[in-house]
Amino acid sequence: MEQAWEDLRAARDLLSTGHFAWCCFLCQQAAEKALKAVLEHLRRREPGHNLLRLLAAISNALGIPEEVRRACTVLNRYYIPAGYPSAFPSGAPVHMFDEQDARGALRYADDGLVEPLIYSRRRSRPCSSPGTPCSSMPSTRASPSSTEGSGGNSRPASRGWWRKGS
Repeated sequence: MEQAWEDLRAARDLLSTGHFAWCCFLCQQAAEKALKAVLEHLRRREPGHNLLRLLAAISNALGIPEEVRRACTVLNRYYIPAGYPSAFPSGAPVHMFDEQDARGALRYADDGLVEPLIYSRRRSRPCSSPGTPCSSMPSTRASPSSTEGSGGNSRPASRGWWRKGS
């Protein structure tokens, strides 16, 4: 989960420097790593990069809120097109994604998926690497000025959705 958090932090930096395609790509990567951390917590392995497939493997054991499913659906769209120039008949990803795309990707990755996993109410694994409590992890929340258009600091209802009994 720690790497998902770090990818999300880097995605914010990419947004602030105008690297919108890379921001979108890294948001998908953060979501993928967060889902794989949950699968690891459940002692399951699921290969691949398709977020909906990873989510399906999790949903066999847990209920999945609709907002998490929606986040995976949207973020899935960024894996190939944002990261690979051959995804378009002409032009490079750098010309295909704008600030609105990047802000949307961050909103889905952060509020819809990664943030609820990292900052669950119970604050226990898999929030971080083994032996490191979640409370020692730095905040991933951006300042209010950098979350314009993403609902500010509101928290999703899905917090802790991946924990049985939450």
